[in-house]
Amino acid sequence: MNLLWYHNKKDKGIVFEKFFSPFPVAALALVYTAAECCIDEWSDSKQMDISFLSNEYKEAYDKHIANLKNILKELNDNGRLHAKVDPLPVGDAECISDDEINNAIQEYQQGSGANGSDDEDTELESEGGEFKVEGK
Repeated sequence: MNLLWYHNKKDKGIVFEKFFSPFPVAALALVYTAAECCIDEWSDSKQMDISFLSNEYKEAYDKHIANLKNILKELNDNGRLHAKVDPLPVGDAECISDDEINNAIQEYQQGSGANGSDDEDTELESEGGEFKVEGK
């Protein structure tokens, strides 16, 4: 996560702090999905390259999103019950949509350029719903 979003002062997690405070559930689900892909690469006790495409791992990503939302809802509900108040209904409408995230990425790439970091060893790119990390 530090290499992708917090590499330096000009990286996405700092520049777009309003979207990263707190760290977004969708981004954490993406990290979990990428970790699942890495585990799959070693499933036969030998490393085998597996392409990390959004359509191949979409089900895993959706599962992580649902689990994380449930965990956060339960934390909030338990906290409110502990405070002796009723839990609040929290719906998806209160979360940042995928379209809003993609628009923010495009706006950043068009406005200040995707390669504006001081010290870039890696870069996160989005192409048609697929995310990939490129290194030097």
